[in-house]
Amino acid sequence: DYEVIMHQIKDLIIKTLIAAETPVTTMYQQGANFTCTGVASPQVVPNQTCFEIYGFDVLIDTDLKPWLLEVNVFPSFSSSSPLDKRIKTTLIADVLTMVGFFPFNHELVERMTQEEHVRRLQGR
Repeated sequence: DYEVIMHQIKDLIIKTLIAAETPVTTMYQQGANFTCTGVASPQVVPNQTCFEIYGFDVLIDTDLKPWLLEVNVFPSFSSSSPLDKRIKTTLIADVLTMVGFFPFNHELVERMTQEEHVRRLQGR
């Protein structure tokens, strides 16, 4: 059953992240205290605008039990097939949406530009 296997994989990923919580948070805190110039930042609260994508390689055996093979800290986003490209493009789009980036909307910008132009002509 697909739902059962996906639940088991999610459980495996959650347990792996819990096991790696201390090193992950330590690296995050070290990286969050630096600016893009590499110099320590005097800010009191770490910059909360970073994220990391991990790649989990999971093997499903003949009994349909998932096994963790490895966790990739820098997963490859190159594509070797149309399916691979679609999966990775969707993943990147979802991640960017989750952190607050949205696709550029040409129609919205054009409409707002026209409305601003009309307001200026009307002296508002």
